Amino acid sequence: MIAPEEMKAAVMATGPLKAPGLDGLNPIFFQRFWDLVSPTVCDFATKCWADPMTNKELNVTIIVLIPKVPRPVQIKQFRPISLCNVGYKIITKCLAETLKPLMPKLVHETQTSFVAGRHIPNNICILQEVVHSMRAKTGQRGWMAIKVYLAKAYDCIRRSFVHDPLQAVGLPPSFTDLTMQCITYARMRIQWNGGLTDQFTPSGGLRQGCSLSPYICALCMDRLSHMIRVAVEEGEWMLQTGSGRAKLVSPVFC
Repeated sequence: MIAPEEMKAAVMATGPLKAPGLDGLNPIFFQRFWDLVSPTVCDFATKCWADPMTNKELNVTIIVLIPKVPRPVQIKQFRPISLCNVGYKIITKCLAETLKPLMPKLVHETQTSFVAGRHIPNNICILQEVVHSMRAKTGQRGWMAIKVYLAKAYDCIRRSFVHDPLQAVGLPPSFTDLTMQCITYARMRIQWNGGLTDQFTPSGGLRQGCSLSPYICALCMDRLSHMIRVAVEEGEWMLQTGSGRAKLVSPVFC
């Protein structure tokens, strides 16, 4: 269950003038009048924990398209910005803050992205050493490196896959159910020419700007790393080794 102290911390840590969602309320309203609104917010969060579908009505996001170039003519030339209701932000931020300290234990040490205390340059150095070692190899047997280009990584994640890594790391069912509700029942409306389109449900992907998205993405990538490690352990793949801990069997985020 989400404690009242966690919800207050989530509210106070949110930028006060963040753009509002459909409710029209900025976070500063909740921050200034927390003593007044906290019973309602805490009751809502408790109901969401007991029944994740309670969050369904707030799980509506406005998508604002920000042009990347002066005269955009293609959809890829827009940057989508998600405007979520503050109630939804509070729930997801509390879930994210619960996950954050657990990530070093849940994610393999060879993955450095979105894990506190780990640094991407460490993997870059290891990768350079492995590539140098591969180039220095002699003999008839060659080696191969696979580069996985994670363009629009959030958009490419299949939602049905998200439940697997959440369950695999042993998170409580109530936590997993609420997280999946936040992801799978998301509904969108696009702000276009001063108005809003009809609601639609995206077929996949994670929400840009959602507090949960980086950690969900990291857990999904760790699942891929686990599959690679299993292939190595079963002898299907042969691991290229170097000095020290230069054993790269995980995607590197550069």
